[in-house]
Amino acid sequence: MKYVIDVFNKYDIRGAYPKEINEGFTLTLGKATGTYCRKKFKNKKIAVGMDTRLSSKVLKDNLIKGLLLTGIEVVDIGKATTEKTALAGKHYGCAFSVMITASHHSFNSNGFKFMYNKGNGFSNEDMAKIKEIFLSKKFCKGKGKCADKSLEFDKEYEEKICRALEEYIDVDKLKGVKVVADLCNTFASRHLVNVLEKYKCDVIKVNCRVISNDTSFEPEPQKENRQYIAELIKEKNADIGIGIDPDGDRIFVFDSNGEWIDGNELFCLLSGIMNPKKIVASLDTSSMLEEHTKDAQIFYTKIGDIFVSKKAIEIDADFLGEPNGHFAFPKFCWYNSGTFAGLKLCSIAKKIPYLTKKLPKYHTQTKKREYKNHEEKEKAIKANKEKIKETFEVLSELCGIKFKCNDSVCLVRASGTSPVIRIFVENKNKDQAKEDMKKINRILI
Repeated sequence: MKYVIDVFNKYDIRGAYPKEINEGFTLTLGKATGTYCRKKFKNKKIAVGMDTRLSSKVLKDNLIKGLLLTGIEVVDIGKATTEKTALAGKHYGCAFSVMITASHHSFNSNGFKFMYNKGNGFSNEDMAKIKEIFLSKKFCKGKGKCADKSLEFDKEYEEKICRALEEYIDVDKLKGVKVVADLCNTFASRHLVNVLEKYKCDVIKVNCRVISNDTSFEPEPQKENRQYIAELIKEKNADIGIGIDPDGDRIFVFDSNGEWIDGNELFCLLSGIMNPKKIVASLDTSSMLEEHTKDAQIFYTKIGDIFVSKKAIEIDADFLGEPNGHFAFPKFCWYNSGTFAGLKLCSIAKKIPYLTKKLPKYHTQTKKREYKNHEEKEKAIKANKEKIKETFEVLSELCGIKFKCNDSVCLVRASGTSPVIRIFVENKNKDQAKEDMKKINRILI
């Protein structure tokens, strides 16, 4: 059962298809998930959605089969983005939702994300309980039923988007905006395009086939692998280029000049649209946000969307996000939505080059140290934190250690998934950021 240990992560499940994640695994996972639901909740209803990978349909069928064998009532919403699946759970009064996806990982992979009724992702503790039941093979028995709500919820989902969008922005500002939309062949290819066209945008579609199985395509949206969007913006004289990852929870953006807008800049632009009073952000967010958003309280959490959303729900925040392109809008959904973020950014598309020029400018330096294994990494991060405490002013130990070196803000943290320690330095002065990175790198082991 070694493969099971490999695919169960702290907050989701991911692995190669069919070597690690396959029909047999998924049937057992369905039984474990149904058993967990029956033990923890009086509610015995679960919503299930899937991304557009070719392997997702057979995995969904087997997950549902396993759930039904434990007496669960299943709401099948078919092809979806992750936040759509989260919203379906709440809409249909489910205990929680399960999304079949490997997110931004290769199309040779697949996996599962779990979301509570509120819409935020499962904790490490609850994922561990599902894993424990999976390994024990002690499953509840029953006779469940499945309702296909895919067409019904497609319509409801788009209506939810439009209702929330009209609360946040003047939708007339979308009229006539020329948008290059790279939707990674997700089901957002239907919903996001439908909404843009409803509000009279001119949409240039890229990767909008609603099927994701091109193994040569890099699913994780980064500046380097999306330059074709920048070129298309210039060629078509478009106002903006927007795109998402395979499960639709991350946004990327190029402005009308074909310039990449990084995650911290997006955080500032979105907060400017919303004028929030309480923002929750991960600890790796740039000081840019705090300087730009002076009228809001900003609460920092550990890095990871489950920590951000949990805190946001606790304090009833107006806006939440991470600089990796995860942003959530409570009036719409507590889960990250690249679809909704993209729509909001289209409403200011023509102003983005001007607005980004006005943002506070910070220069960043990043470096990573690789170790033989996780044990060596953990020893190193512990020793490095002590060295940093002896030398620098500590700002936070929420996630690794955040500190000041001269006037640079620095973060040293261990990766949660690989034997790597990441070092981040930011400063308004580029040369100072470089010097401080050298200084920090010299004292670390």
